[in-house]
Amino acid sequence: MKTKAQIGLKLSDCKTIKDLRKTLNRIEKAGYNFVEFHVDMFPFILGGNLCYDWLNLVKKEFLLHKLNYSAHIGRALDLRSKNIDLHYSLFKSSIDVASFLNASPLVVHFENNSDNNLKELQFKEYLKKGCLYAQKKNVLICLENIEIEIIEPVIKVISEINLDNLKMTFDTGHAYLASKYYNFDFLKTLETCLPYIAHVHLNDNFGIFEESRINNRVLYDSLEEGMRRELAMGDIHLPPFFAQVPFNEIFLLLKNYRGKYLCEYYTNSYIPFERSICEKVRIAIESNWKKYES
Repeated sequence: MKTKAQIGLKLSDCKTIKDLRKTLNRIEKAGYNFVEFHVDMFPFILGGNLCYDWLNLVKKEFLLHKLNYSAHIGRALDLRSKNIDLHYSLFKSSIDVASFLNASPLVVHFENNSDNNLKELQFKEYLKKGCLYAQKKNVLICLENIEIEIIEPVIKVISEINLDNLKMTFDTGHAYLASKYYNFDFLKTLETCLPYIAHVHLNDNFGIFEESRINNRVLYDSLEEGMRRELAMGDIHLPPFFAQVPFNEIFLLLKNYRGKYLCEYYTNSYIPFERSICEKVRIAIESNWKKYES
């Protein structure tokens, strides 16, 4: 089998170019094929405008490594916002960042379907406008499911917009938590998503939904990673196979998928195990390929 699974790792926070170089070297040596960075990792965007000083500096560093890249939208973006002109400008600039750094796909959070029809129409309108802009930049947009929402609204928006460069990022940890909270069949839902998936986030948890994620986001964000991990509180982003998400069943359903798999765990807590995590994930994915290709 010539095809190798494309396994990536989430890029941890890097404060300096020296940090970035050290991290990319480490990830490359561990056997990963790509990294996914957040668009707000460095000051690439200032007030909705591009900062080419930073972009040129990071592009030069990226080109020193035999890695591919994908990008994740910054947390500030809200296409349901009243201040939509500023947020759409931010969306376009994020697409420009991804294009400039040759990073694809660009992952955008769906968040949750509001009760306001006008907000939802606005979200869909500006997501479509952004996708049309991204077509000119050769950037694939992937809409990611979040644990505070069921999966169907994500698929609905993608199918209604119906553009070749709008697909789905299926996040295993988010979907697993949502399945426990909203009481739906996790694996059947993944099967429903298969025609739309062009990117996969792999992260693990114990399926214990943390309700402050919905009713008190400030409190949720203030909870320390260690405490949340110890108490299995919500979306704790563990490495694959560290908790209860059924990855063997997931990879079986994804046996025909040949896109990127991102290991989206809190990387700084598991640096000693990066290589073994990558190898275990690769074996689990490729063993299903061999089984069904033979």
